[in-house]
Amino acid sequence: MRIGLFTECYEPIINGVAHSMQNTKAGLEALGHEVFVFAPDYRDKNIREKNVIHCPSTPLPGKLGYHYVHRLPDEIKKLAATMEIVHTHHPFTMGKYSSEIAISNNIPFLFTHHTQYDQYTHYVPLLRRKAKNFLYGFLKNFCNKCDLIIAPSLGIKKIIKAEYKTKTEIEVVPNSIDIENFRRDADPVVPRIFSRLKPDYKIILYTGRVAKEKNIDFIIKAFKLAAVKYPECYLMIVGGGPAIEKLQRLSVKFGLVGQVIFTDMIPYSQM
Repeated sequence: MRIGLFTECYEPIINGVAHSMQNTKAGLEALGHEVFVFAPDYRDKNIREKNVIHCPSTPLPGKLGYHYVHRLPDEIKKLAATMEIVHTHHPFTMGKYSSEIAISNNIPFLFTHHTQYDQYTHYVPLLRRKAKNFLYGFLKNFCNKCDLIIAPSLGIKKIIKAEYKTKTEIEVVPNSIDIENFRRDADPVVPRIFSRLKPDYKIILYTGRVAKEKNIDFIIKAFKLAAVKYPECYLMIVGGGPAIEKLQRLSVKFGLVGQVIFTDMIPYSQM
């Protein structure tokens, strides 16, 4: 089948959705499908990968590297119209463009609901309540346009059903993980940071974007209690994001300097 995946972030962006997209593309191709990814144009940072279609976009403010995707050119819309399945991973600009293509060409339209979008309204604090109300209405309307909604967990499925009350079918499909990098017989390069740890160390590991909506401050507060009983433990936070400095200050406040380790962003190949 010809499958079109629409996304508002892709490599070189490092985050969960971008990585999930790469795994999805690789997995479907391994099954013999022809997969196209429609993603923002990162210009000189674009990766060279078969069937990745970079769509005109403009960088958004901030350090995360996200782009606003402009209206799709006619040649990209014509290509997208040849897909047998249109599958968007975002409900916003790419969700709008992909839904228009799918509906006008009678192509099955899928949406993976990756996250709890209402948890991001703290980025607009003065309009947070209005933003939440808008989101619920917007997402309900968008979900009703879909032929199928994919939730990466049962929890997300329950939220979709409770909040949006959509009649669209929802299937739980967990995000895939390429376990090749985690084989026990692999011989990884050990990061130098491990040489500074106690010989009998144990690590509590968080991997992901470091932002307020991830609730990492709760993990640090819990680790403060665990570190008293288990002084050989470390909390390693692998990832980057706007909350790093605040969480570093929290670690200092709790007397956990040296026990809470921040690595910042690292490529998945080094995980």
